[in-house]
Amino acid sequence: MIQTELPMTIGFLIKNRAIIQTKSFCIYWNYWFYVWSTMSIQFSMLTSINRYLFIFHKVFLLKYKLYCHYLPILCFWLYLPCLYLYFIIFFPYGNTTFDFSKEWCGGPHFLLIRVYVTWDTVFNTFIPAAITVLFNLIIIAKVIFFKKLSANTVTKWKKNRRMILQLIGICSSQLIGSVPYSIVTLGEVYGSRIFALNIYEQALVYTFYIPSLFSPLFAMVTLPKDIRDKVPLISRCWKKKPSTVSVLRRMSVVDADPSTRDHHQIENRNESSKNRFVFSKIRSCRTAPEPFLETHT
Repeated sequence: MIQTELPMTIGFLIKNRAIIQTKSFCIYWNYWFYVWSTMSIQFSMLTSINRYLFIFHKVFLLKYKLYCHYLPILCFWLYLPCLYLYFIIFFPYGNTTFDFSKEWCGGPHFLLIRVYVTWDTVFNTFIPAAITVLFNLIIIAKVIFFKKLSANTVTKWKKNRRMILQLIGICSSQLIGSVPYSIVTLGEVYGSRIFALNIYEQALVYTFYIPSLFSPLFAMVTLPKDIRDKVPLISRCWKKKPSTVSVLRRMSVVDADPSTRDHHQIENRNESSKNRFVFSKIRSCRTAPEPFLETHT
C-alpha cells in the first residue's frame, strides 16, 4: 500500500487534483486503496488470534494450522479483492462523474448505498478492529494473572514479552486507523450527512496509512537481540553511542594534557595524509593517458 497507493495520494496533495484525470484511473485508485487498507485490518485481526494461540495454546495451533492460519489467509485473499471488484469496478455508475479535485475523486459510488456502506464499515473494518482489541486484552489479562503463578510461567512470559509488545503496538495503530473512521462513517449514514464532515475530510481519510507506516517500525524495534544483530542496518542503529558526558570528559583530558593533544594532532595529520595519498593514486589512474590504460589491460 505504501509503495503503490500512497504515491497517488501524495501526487494529489501536491497538485490538489488527481494525477490522472480520467474515470478509469479514479476507479483503479479507489479499488487499490480499499483492497489494501481493508486487507491490512483483516490480517492484523488474524495475527492477533494466531499470536494468542501461539503463546497460550501452541499445541492446538500446530495441530490445526491449516484451519487457523493458512485457510483464513486464503479466504482473505479471495474475499476482499472479489468484494471490491463488485463494489467498485463492476458498480453501475451510469452517467455519474468523478470529482478530480477531491481525495480518491470523491470516493467510490457504492458509498451512496446504505446497505453496502454498512457491510463494508461494520464487517470489513469495525468488527476486525474490535476482535484485535479483544484478543490483546485477553493476552494482557492472562499475563497479569500468570505473574502470580510459578516462576516458570513468569520466565515464559519474559521470553514472549517483546512479541506481545510488538503486537500491542501494531494493533494500537490499527485501532487508531479504523475505529474513528467507522464511527464517523456510520454517523453520516444513519444520522446527518454533515456529521463530523470537516474531521472526516481533513484527517480520518488518511488514518488508514498509520498501520502501514508504523507496523514495520514496531516489528524492527521489538526484534530479539540475536535476530537484530544479523541485520546490519538495525544493529548499527542499536549500537551504543558515546554519551555527551564521556565526550566532554575526553575533550577535557586532551585540553589538560598538551602532550596528549599533540599526539592526537599527529595521528589526525598522518591519517589525513594517508587519505590524500590514496585519493591521488585513484585520481591518477582515472586520468591516465590512453597508452597507459592499454598497456595495463
